[in-house]
Amino acid sequence: VCVLDFDLEAPGLHLKFPDSKTRLKSVNKGIVDYVYDFSNNGILQNNVKDYSIEINISKNEKPISLIPAGNTETDDYWKKLSSINWYDLIYENPDGLAFFLHLKETIKKDIKPDFLLIDSRTGISEMSGITLSLLADEIVIFAANNMENLSGANRIIKSISNPENDILGTKPNINFVLTR
Repeated sequence: VCVLDFDLEAPGLHLKFPDSKTRLKSVNKGIVDYVYDFSNNGILQNNVKDYSIEINISKNEKPISLIPAGNTETDDYWKKLSSINWYDLIYENPDGLAFFLHLKETIKKDIKPDFLLIDSRTGISEMSGITLSLLADEIVIFAANNMENLSGANRIIKSISNPENDILGTKPNINFVLTR
């Protein structure tokens, strides 16, 4: 299993595992650094393992590969995140979409996961659009049982289902989960 923290403005997957305080110290770079290298410096990395950390959940299981957002304890993370022009990267850069498809293929090649789980930003934005439209084969939408969450989930499902937003010509399966 590979877990990608693409909730870049509120990252925290690295804190969800045992020994998270130690794990935070082992995060040197993550997906923000990977995207920044391409969008701001034109560098296309061919190895995503340098941006991931291994997490041993139990002695009997294979470790989980986590691609964190980055080292959120540093000013450098927030500077890089704020300097990425997502609109230009996705809509203006002729290689922008190919970059994200390359990322997905690089994860498959380097980490070889059976499953790639992506924690995406809530709502509709360029960042969540990347994860939903380009990286996901299947989408799980979690929503609390209140009007705000149900209305937001409904908007996301309509957006995903709209043929005008179908970038790759395939629609991912959508799973809706009502949660607390």
